[in-house]
Amino acid sequence: MKKIILKKISYLLVFCLLFGMTAAFASCAAKDAGDGNTTEPKTDPPTDPVTEPPTEPPTEPVTEPVTEPAPEPKKTIDIYIIAGQSNGAGYTKIDRNVLDSLWSENRKGDEHVIYSGRAEYTMNVNTPNVSTGANEVRGWTTAKSGQGINGNCMGAEVGMAKTFLDKYYNEETGKTAGIIKFAHGGTSLVGNVNGENAANGNWVPPSYAEYRGFDYSDKSLHGGLYRGLLAQVEKSLDMLERLEFDEVNIKGVFWMQGESDMGQASAYIKAFQCLAEDLRRDLGEIVGKDLSDLAIIVGEVSKTFAGADAYWTSANAGFISTQQRLARTIENVYTIPSSQYEITKLVNGKSVNDPHQGDPYHWNTEGMFNIGCLVADCIIENVLQGE
Repeated sequence: MKKIILKKISYLLVFCLLFGMTAAFASCAAKDAGDGNTTEPKTDPPTDPVTEPPTEPPTEPVTEPVTEPAPEPKKTIDIYIIAGQSNGAGYTKIDRNVLDSLWSENRKGDEHVIYSGRAEYTMNVNTPNVSTGANEVRGWTTAKSGQGINGNCMGAEVGMAKTFLDKYYNEETGKTAGIIKFAHGGTSLVGNVNGENAANGNWVPPSYAEYRGFDYSDKSLHGGLYRGLLAQVEKSLDMLERLEFDEVNIKGVFWMQGESDMGQASAYIKAFQCLAEDLRRDLGEIVGKDLSDLAIIVGEVSKTFAGADAYWTSANAGFISTQQRLARTIENVYTIPSSQYEITKLVNGKSVNDPHQGDPYHWNTEGMFNIGCLVADCIIENVLQGE
């Protein structure tokens, strides 16, 4: 009996144990069924490895180099001076038909060749009260016709302007020339103080006055025109400031004088040597430059000045020879062959004046225009060539 009861108890214990295990398995299965599937343990989503941005070594800030603006090119002008007596001042009466055929723009000129100055003449010659007239340009204007002793007369500036414009000073080159005139009719270099010299003095330069022992005070007639020329140059150059020229170069002087001093060859040579030396020094002081090599162009007198007969042609030829000697003996002095242009002609043994000009002392329109061309050509060939 007891064996049966113990056997039943053993079966019961086994059953309970199996039931418990079955329940445990069922519970785990139910839990798994609730999740839907078996998952890996939760982890954070993968991320790219964090890296620091590369760093470059510190550098100085990059700056553009500072450059100064290029300086404006200098506005430069070349100056040429006309000085002397009546054929320097411009007593030539303008024949409009002739001049228009030689230079159609003669009435207005061009801004690349400008003009300033004073052309003097004397009235009431040899009277106690000498009076003087002048055609003066107080500022600067274009070089053109009408700048002789009045608006109907001309000097070498007209031919100079035309030739300069054609060959050197013009829009294409961008260069500018200025012509300054200071001249007085009938005046002397060697020391005469009579006649037209009694108005504003003569051309005696300071070293020649010292050589001759002349009074050279400001009130003296000796050197009155020489001092007047220097004053005119200073005044004209000062007025260039209004035109904003930065640099002024005096390049040459055209000296048209000598008819009053014929027959005094030795005195004239000495006086001219002093004139060349003194002008170069004094003009150099005005502009603050060494002008010891300044070009001086001498205009020969006409071979028929005052007459075409044997007496005058011989006298003129002798003085022309003296003028040519100046160029042979003084550095940078040149003569132009202006003597070839006749003022009078010999007709039936008598001297006859040009019908338009009407006097035996001054060139006609064509002659004076051509002389101006010769001056400019001499300057271009001997002064400007190679610049």
